[in-house]
Amino acid sequence: MRERKLKHTRTTAATIAVLILLSMIFVMTPIQVVVAAESEIIVATGNISDYIWSSDGTRVAYVVRPDGQSWGELWVGDWNGYEVTNLQLLYSEIEAGGLEDWQGDWILLRIRHENDDPEEYYGRGELWKIRDNGTELTQITFTYTNGIKSTENGYYYFRGSAGWGRFIPGTDLVYFSAHDGNGWWKAYTCNADGSDQWKRISGSTFSFTIGMSPTGNKLVWGTSSYWDEPTTLLSSNIDGTETITMKEFSYKTSPLVLADGDTVLYNSPDGNIGAIQMDGTDDQMVIDDEYSNYLVSYNPVDGQSFLMRSTRSSDGNNHIFSVDVDGTSIVQLTAGPYNEDSAMYSPDGYNLLYRRLPIDSEGASYELVIIPIGKQIEDLPSASISMLLIDESSSNNTINATITIGFYSNGNSIGIGFHQELLNISAESGYVQPVGLGYDEMREYSIFTTIHGNVTVNTLSSDVVSHRHYAAWTESKWFGTWNGPISEQNISEVILCANIIKYENLKVYFEDGSSFVCGPQFITLAAIFTRTGELWNTSINIHTSDSEGISIDNNVVTISIRYPEYVSPIFFIATITMVAVVAVVAGVLYLKSRLTKPEYHDEYVTYY
Repeated sequence: MRERKLKHTRTTAATIAVLILLSMIFVMTPIQVVVAAESEIIVATGNISDYIWSSDGTRVAYVVRPDGQSWGELWVGDWNGYEVTNLQLLYSEIEAGGLEDWQGDWILLRIRHENDDPEEYYGRGELWKIRDNGTELTQITFTYTNGIKSTENGYYYFRGSAGWGRFIPGTDLVYFSAHDGNGWWKAYTCNADGSDQWKRISGSTFSFTIGMSPTGNKLVWGTSSYWDEPTTLLSSNIDGTETITMKEFSYKTSPLVLADGDTVLYNSPDGNIGAIQMDGTDDQMVIDDEYSNYLVSYNPVDGQSFLMRSTRSSDGNNHIFSVDVDGTSIVQLTAGPYNEDSAMYSPDGYNLLYRRLPIDSEGASYELVIIPIGKQIEDLPSASISMLLIDESSSNNTINATITIGFYSNGNSIGIGFHQELLNISAESGYVQPVGLGYDEMREYSIFTTIHGNVTVNTLSSDVVSHRHYAAWTESKWFGTWNGPISEQNISEVILCANIIKYENLKVYFEDGSSFVCGPQFITLAAIFTRTGELWNTSINIHTSDSEGISIDNNVVTISIRYPEYVSPIFFIATITMVAVVAVVAGVLYLKSRLTKPEYHDEYVTYY
């Protein structure tokens, strides 16, 4: 009874403390955001052709190709969640585009050295594996000598014919594609220990495209009458049995199997994306719009989402988006003056490794980048608060800015924080288009109280500050925070937690370079979570330093703003021309008056 009373007293005291925080204007020493979702780590720059995560997500590997060469150097580094360290050159003769897979401590690759034809066969154009410490380089495929490659022709002299390859999870096999020396590709398996024992999986059909279930339960390939002809997708068990024709296409396409092991995605030449089940059922278009969209990779965790490259962002560049398998919840993950061509999630799904190329920069090199993707913990409470900015002269001119406060994981531990959703902006013709939001200052205050007392002092940064004197929050860019770590024990013993975001001089930035301060000097948004037993209660508090032009309804604060009106270039030029003409006429009249006016000189004037 006494413990319950003490717990109630602490909850009440903490709640009062939150309310006091909301009513105050703070002057505190600024500190930096603990972890920002917009942060990025540039791993390497140069002619980067390949990159991959280790299967446990603690290391990364990439290939840097010397100028003019078709081979490169394989580098490996450690990833601790914040930076890549201990970079080491693992192997110096890997084929560009030949970093295939990484399972356990083995990396699957294709070796290559010189650009021209070798004078003798030494394993070039074959699949090999090497330990991630640089030892035990082992040849895996033997297409040049075991009968798979039956013809020496042109470019393929004195080399193997192996191409795409993957370790098959849960087995001691490798799934790969290879051709007969004339470019007629088929799908095979072989032992992963270097003892060969190859087996043709595609039978009498060809495999000009190929894929595999990440779970290792199914093999997939695409056959056609010629390499650029329409594809027919097929699948089979690992041993090649129970072959199923999934779909016959009217165009060439390639498969991407999601982590559920059953859903197969495919590209269409018009930029759309479709999905079909491994047994050939439930064929449907997932993405069908006017943008250029292309499959990139799958989400290794949820099995129901994937990554695509798309031009749908406001800048028209190729950026990476996360998409649910039903085509909903399209979230832009990358942004900026770059074109990104491919990306892959870390095995835990909390980080994104991708390659980008700066645009409008002559001679720019590729950048290999890692960005964190904070994920909301769905079993813990959250609250969304919207700031609806409406033009006072037209209700069709709006900006919807929503933040979600809750618990997030950075891949290693849980923290409390917020996530800005991408802005939803609308503007009528005749008005200047908003670009995004910025602010003089944003402060975040986190409170976390357990049955033993407030843990903010020991664990969390109670005051986090940032400054954005530009359009930092846009239709394609967002910001978020993670404040922690919070231990599982503290989570189990929490009675109250809160996150408070206070904006000072929130501003709308417009494409003509102008900006507009949104109403009150201070806008405070807060979510308070209390728990009694296993039951969570959520309350939202919105406070503004001025009430003029402000209305608050539950979790939405509506603020009156003003869009600048668009000035027609023709009207602008006409106005400038008219001013210039008036100035010229005035100048002529002035000069004329000076020429006809008597001159007076100081030497003839007497001053009294």
